[in-house]
Amino acid sequence: MTENKYNPAYDNKIYQKYSKKTIQNKVKNKMAFCEEYGIPFDKKMALIAVPIALSSENNINLIEKIIPGLIEQPVQLVLLGIGTIDFQNYFSKLSEQFPQQCVIINNEDTEIRRMLAASDMALIPSDNEEARQAVMSAQNFGVVPISLEENSVMDYNPIEETGDGFICNGKSSWNLFATVVRALETFRFPYDWKGIQVNAMEKVEASA
Repeated sequence: MTENKYNPAYDNKIYQKYSKKTIQNKVKNKMAFCEEYGIPFDKKMALIAVPIALSSENNINLIEKIIPGLIEQPVQLVLLGIGTIDFQNYFSKLSEQFPQQCVIINNEDTEIRRMLAASDMALIPSDNEEARQAVMSAQNFGVVPISLEENSVMDYNPIEETGDGFICNGKSSWNLFATVVRALETFRFPYDWKGIQVNAMEKVEASA
């Protein structure tokens, strides 16, 4: 069994416990998280976590490049307050400019778990060990990863209704943005999205 503190069915630090069978309760975490961090709650607006350090090693420059287009989408970003000074400064200024769409949390275990319990998607454009661990942690919380094929993510197929995330084919900002848009289009359909969340949670469960 997955360690309890990383299992939303047993985690006492998240706002509301849930499992793949009660995935509908995940939204209560999103509601509570938004209230705690002072951002508006909108069930239809995707809460996107960036659960990795803000560094060049994690290709955060790709996220930086798509911010102008991303901020125009119905999204809210949650980032960790850890990484290189230039990226920390950039995203700190972004959170000041768009306080209702960009939140930076402390790099603390409890806050990270609450972020994952609340988030709909996880934006992870790198393929190192940190990224692979982040993908697994996200999927364990029913967070759908937008990541690279190297991280063992199975791309969502809407025809066959298979997959546990969205694969970015290539390491360019254009590829990343296109993948985010594809995920956002799917997010508009709650039944399909629930299926991807359950697939993600089952994948981690099977590998435990």
